[in-house]
Amino acid sequence: MNVAGLVTVGALCVALVCAVRLIIVTRRTRKGTGLLIEALSNGDTTYMPRISDRTVSENLEAIRKMLESLRAESAKRDVFLKTMVERSATGIVVFRCSDGRAVLSNGAAVRLLGRTVVTSVKQFAGTRLGRLLEQKETITGSEVMKFGDGIAVVSVSELESGGETYVMLTLDDATSAVADRDMDSWMRFSQVVVHELNNALMPIMSLAGNVLESPEGTSLSDSVRQQLRAIVSASEYLRNFVNSYRHLAHLPDPMPRPFLLRDFLERCVNLAYCMTDCKPEPMPEITIDMSGNDEVMVYSDEGMLSQSIVNLLKNAVENTRLLSGKGAVTIKGELQADESVTIEISDNGPEIAEEISDKIFIPFFTTKPGGSGIGLALSRQLLRRNGGASVELAKRTPHPTFRIVIP
Repeated sequence: MNVAGLVTVGALCVALVCAVRLIIVTRRTRKGTGLLIEALSNGDTTYMPRISDRTVSENLEAIRKMLESLRAESAKRDVFLKTMVERSATGIVVFRCSDGRAVLSNGAAVRLLGRTVVTSVKQFAGTRLGRLLEQKETITGSEVMKFGDGIAVVSVSELESGGETYVMLTLDDATSAVADRDMDSWMRFSQVVVHELNNALMPIMSLAGNVLESPEGTSLSDSVRQQLRAIVSASEYLRNFVNSYRHLAHLPDPMPRPFLLRDFLERCVNLAYCMTDCKPEPMPEITIDMSGNDEVMVYSDEGMLSQSIVNLLKNAVENTRLLSGKGAVTIKGELQADESVTIEISDNGPEIAEEISDKIFIPFFTTKPGGSGIGLALSRQLLRRNGGASVELAKRTPHPTFRIVIP
């Protein structure tokens, strides 16, 4: 074989060796890539197959790190979205249409629906909401519904994802809005009543007084003069009574400032003691519970807030006096996760009957002999005007409890 033949044979051998090595490397690369993909699909982002080819190994490592970064970013996004949904004031529940199971729900939805947990559409079977979720009935826009002790604006919509069909339920708390609307109606009514009664009482008082003081009045019999004095006295009482409701309509503008919550609550308790300890009944102990929130600051009008809390403390004290045993009142201040502050006032007196619990903040309503029905209504109005704070009678508590929320 000549030299040219030998060169040709040698080149063919080299080419064959290279081809064989390339095939081996390709197979190993394919196998390594497959193993890497399998590991990544199983959630293992740390596995890296051994591949002799440095370039291929570096490329696979770059791909692995990129996919690991994408997976970590996706996990962070999922956690962020779940946190946002859970902290949302709007109740959200997502039901899978194929089996009716709840695949997502947040705390606001559970609270507004009056449930301990939401797991399935079947929990609402036989109700208007259940028929909406089962798509047996339709809803245009939103609808107001009552659940247990609350009222919510309900919306139901359909969505698709990953080949599955879902129904999303959203709920917005409307309890406060309805209460505010009712309060505004009562406020307008109170203003009309005060105005009309004053207009009617003033002439009666004036005429009766003029008759008593006139020369002709001296000739009247003692019984007639006594009746005229009774008319003047009763008219004066009614005028003072109706004028007390002016406080509801003519509240001063708030002047908020920061102050330490614990010191403020101590001042409220001392003031409540001063306003009630003159009565002959034994004074119950009022305990302050800060639950480790001693350094909490509040930004509010201290005078308005104090008047509301002292009213509630006086009510709590009066409620304990209906007991045969020793009374106890607790006032608890706490900072919430959303930076709001709650103040709860509870006592060990008798429970407030359910049939009157929705009426206690209405002006004129009272169950106390000689009560004016203004205390709780005024407390709520003061809080509403003072930066949108609120007060409600807490539900499902072991003792009568009023909860103030300062945003």
